[in-house]
Amino acid sequence: MHELSIVSSLIETAANHVPEGNRLRGVHVSVGVLSGICAESLEFCFSIVAGENGHPSARLIITPIPARFLCLACGKNYEAESVYHTCPFCESLEREILEGDRFTLDAIDVEKTNHV
Repeated sequence: MHELSIVSSLIETAANHVPEGNRLRGVHVSVGVLSGICAESLEFCFSIVAGENGHPSARLIITPIPARFLCLACGKNYEAESVYHTCPFCESLEREILEGDRFTLDAIDVEKTNHV
């Protein structure tokens, strides 16, 4: 399960950007359906790893990104659930991936804990 190592890196990266005296509240990510990352596994691992690393109240906010393709045969854009679906307009498998193959860390939410 590579999601465990991904979550460990996410939490480490996010925690490194939290100023001293503040708390990590949320980590926002985008998960493309073609990225090879299972969002459910990511969520499961996040709750465990965040707690073990001193961020028990941190939440993972996932934005799913659908797969979008450009058909190289007919020139039309379309969405599909996997790379195995043909173009719905011409049935071709010749295409370019436009979106949905990436995983990104988009933002972190930080809460001030020091009261001055």
